[in-house]
Amino acid sequence: MPVLNEVIAINIKTTVKFNVSKFNDKIRNMHQKLTEEIKKDVSQFVPYRSGELDRSAHIRNLGKKEKEIVWEAPYARHQYFGRVMRDARGRTWVGKGERKPYPTNPIVYSKDIHPKATAFWTREAKKQYLKKWAEKAKEYFNE
Repeated sequence: MPVLNEVIAINIKTTVKFNVSKFNDKIRNMHQKLTEEIKKDVSQFVPYRSGELDRSAHIRNLGKKEKEIVWEAPYARHQYFGRVMRDARGRTWVGKGERKPYPTNPIVYSKDIHPKATAFWTREAKKQYLKKWAEKAKEYFNE
């Protein structure tokens, strides 16, 4: 029985038209909404006593494609790292010409208003919500 070896070559020419402006608008929309969603989810991990630290959070634009969430309360850094700076006399502040001591005392967070309050609150939120954020990014992009 003869074996037939056929080679079939098909040349297909395609043209793809892509509206870059619409694509960029979708990315901007997704990025803004996702950053707001992340800020909301992270909030429950932020230590809360008076609410000043939580209210100090805002979104800062770093460029067309980059944003960051910033907490700008005066004590935000110490709260984030979970350490209090105290000098030899036990003060949490320093006078003119004095150096700030190395932070050694761990902070004990109140859980009354934010039961999940912790140091490194963005890391903790990411552990819990990363998959949700990825799904939200897809959802917001497809709006």
